[in-house]
Amino acid sequence: MRTGPKGNTPDTLKSRLDIDPITQCWIYNGLKDRDGYGRMTYEAKQQFAHRLAYAFWVAPLIPGLVVMHKCDNRPCCNPGHLKQDTQGVNNRDCSAKGRKPKGSANGNAKLTEYQVSKMREWFLAGTSKEELSKIFNVSRLQIRKIIRFEAWAS
Repeated sequence: MRTGPKGNTPDTLKSRLDIDPITQCWIYNGLKDRDGYGRMTYEAKQQFAHRLAYAFWVAPLIPGLVVMHKCDNRPCCNPGHLKQDTQGVNNRDCSAKGRKPKGSANGNAKLTEYQVSKMREWFLAGTSKEELSKIFNVSRLQIRKIIRFEAWAS
């Protein structure tokens, strides 16, 4: 059986797994991305190892759904630890378990905790949302959400 970028198979994936005797996670020991998810080329395309494991050993992937880790172990490919659901369910699960980065730890953050603190302080001192928007280079809607603690909640 040919292996390599175009010839990887379910057996190739299986050969790259180590079973953790305590958690029963099937840890992918091949290439991982910067977030710790296993990556493998399959059908000439770089794919997530856990998604391939789900497709190989559980059920076909449904377009628009993600494959979630019930074990919260990113390199895990154990089919019993995986489930398909929406990105929204995945995000809520992540938040409920305290794994969602908050504040400036969020890679999309444009502000720091210090800036948010100053923004609230200056607003209470009389600086308008319009002025704050210009100073911090964020929308007035975002300023309003921050002032109301709807965003950057402490």
